[in-house]
Amino acid sequence: MAVDIKQLRIGSHVEVNGVRRKVLGLGCGRVSSLPHPVNTEVNPIPITPELLVELGFERGSGEREWHKEIGETWIGIHLFLDRERIRVYVSDYSADYGNMIVRYLHELENFIYLILGKELIEE
Repeated sequence: MAVDIKQLRIGSHVEVNGVRRKVLGLGCGRVSSLPHPVNTEVNPIPITPELLVELGFERGSGEREWHKEIGETWIGIHLFLDRERIRVYVSDYSADYGNMIVRYLHELENFIYLILGKELIEE
């Protein structure tokens, strides 16, 4: 399944030939995720418990609850039973900043960047 280029931004991560790559450029209906532009199909990366661990999330009180702290802000994740939909929310100790249903890494990255202005994966 190819990712929709309209859902990406520079800094998003996608799968290219089985390898996670950072999007370095967008334009003319193409995605560049390599140092030199390449016309290739890119695929979304599903969010899995293994990926959450790799990204620094910790399991919460329930089997499907995950969280990560960035400064004084919490990113919470709830995996639904079907494991194809994930609710992500951001809050600090005084307010909630919204929540969204996501399925793929680039959607999670976009939501966190929109709310916090920070990259989920620092490279």
